[in-house]
Amino acid sequence: MALSDCLDNYIGLDKGCTSVASESGLFVNTLPGISLKMLANIAQEEQENYIGVFNEVYSRALNELESDVLIKAQKYFKTTLLADNSNTGYYADPYVTSTSTNELKGTTIEVDARNSRFLSIIVNSVQLYLPTAVNDNIYIYNLMNGKLLDTIAFEGLEGINTIEVGKSYITYGQDTKIFICYNSNDVGDSVNTTSVDDSPIAITRGAKISTLSSVIKDNLTYDGNSYGIVANYNLKCDISEFICTSKEVFKYALWWKLGANIMLERRLSNRLNKYTLDMSDLQKKQIHEDYIDKYDEIMDSVMDNLEVNNDNVCFTCRKERNYKYLRP
Repeated sequence: MALSDCLDNYIGLDKGCTSVASESGLFVNTLPGISLKMLANIAQEEQENYIGVFNEVYSRALNELESDVLIKAQKYFKTTLLADNSNTGYYADPYVTSTSTNELKGTTIEVDARNSRFLSIIVNSVQLYLPTAVNDNIYIYNLMNGKLLDTIAFEGLEGINTIEVGKSYITYGQDTKIFICYNSNDVGDSVNTTSVDDSPIAITRGAKISTLSSVIKDNLTYDGNSYGIVANYNLKCDISEFICTSKEVFKYALWWKLGANIMLERRLSNRLNKYTLDMSDLQKKQIHEDYIDKYDEIMDSVMDNLEVNNDNVCFTCRKERNYKYLRP
């Protein structure tokens, strides 16, 4: 998940010909020293106008907020970025051939939400053994509702092929089960592949299902054979999901971060007008630093008071907290 998925238009621009809505009720140009006219007069050529300045600093502020939360969380939690990196199985030695059938064949990756509500499944690549060269597709299904999530086309050669996938599937705090497969009738014969279940967090199982059936977990036949498919995957702890589910408490921090970024734009602007020349660089630097100090103060207060479930996967508690209270 990207922070823009949940924080787009969370802080807005008040008034103007083209207003930007605010979900939080906060507007960046209600901060001291910031106005639409000032934004318009510091805009660089590629930014065009005050909307361009706002969009650029907003995108940068979201990236910085994510990294700052991760850094500041270290005081209280051991935060795990990559909870696991595994393959779903291995090829039989020697190769044992399975004949093609009118079935989808492949492997599951299954994550229990009770492990952590902040996990994402990232499928990096798929190895697929092909008895002959063929062009076809890898399919990825959501086994909870039967929805086809992705179709990855490949041009395959005889033997083992590595197919890049690079897809992320967020758990959103729910049980998540995906099925990575191919149509056996299209691809042809395969070789037996033993699925493994050695991850402490995820279950992987070789499985198959008739192409006429709905692709949901209860309809699959789990026989430990993934029929030539071996998927490489990560289980990633998603700090952006953590922020999105707590976004209300971060709104003032984001507000002041936007202000700090705008003041930095003012310092660095090559425009010549009263908004860039009315004070010395030292004065502009001081205002910029004042905004950063206010942002840091709010962020420290938020992190001091924020409770996170100690799930021993993504967040492991380090020490007790001292609570303090701060007005925005």
